[in-house]
Amino acid sequence: MSTRIDIDVSGLNGMKALANPAQFRKAVQAGLRYASPSVKKTAAKEIGAKYALSAARIKKDIKDPKYTSDSILVTFNRVPPSLRAYGGKPIRSRTTAAGIGTPIGVKYRIFRGQTEKRDNVFWLQLGSVPFPGIPFRRDGPGSAGLVALYGPSIGSIFTGDSKFGEALRKATTEAAQVQFVKGVERYQSRIARGY
Repeated sequence: MSTRIDIDVSGLNGMKALANPAQFRKAVQAGLRYASPSVKKTAAKEIGAKYALSAARIKKDIKDPKYTSDSILVTFNRVPPSLRAYGGKPIRSRTTAAGIGTPIGVKYRIFRGQTEKRDNVFWLQLGSVPFPGIPFRRDGPGSAGLVALYGPSIGSIFTGDSKFGEALRKATTEAAQVQFVKGVERYQSRIARGY
């Protein structure tokens, strides 16, 4: 899942008129190269301000951006985090006949400051996942009816029709535009110094 961050180069029209085309292209490329890392950083920061996910978990799903001739391409992993990543914790535990407490229910937050609860959930210990495991609900008979519970993926939060999607893209584009201008200015300074 990818999205393009379009960079406005119209502010460089004065430079375009003065510089030769090759030098202008190099300045634009230098600006895009300088701005690219800011896309991942800003997107992660903006998502973390709205959604109850850790910065490390968000950055894990954003690949390092690549730049083209006039834009920055950012790609997201499509795998959504489980409700556990959204602060999911069991609501209570039920004691089995063997005297073992099994966690049931889940309390989690998709958006910061908004806790949600689900009672029809049990926790399943899978592989190396630490206790209490991953939250599941039963949607039918047998193991085919088990459904793991996930929150929205980072890609759908940023690129889709999510609650804050448009604001996230706008803030990230604005930050990239500022960094682009700085990158072009740094390139021009380096050329003016002769190296």
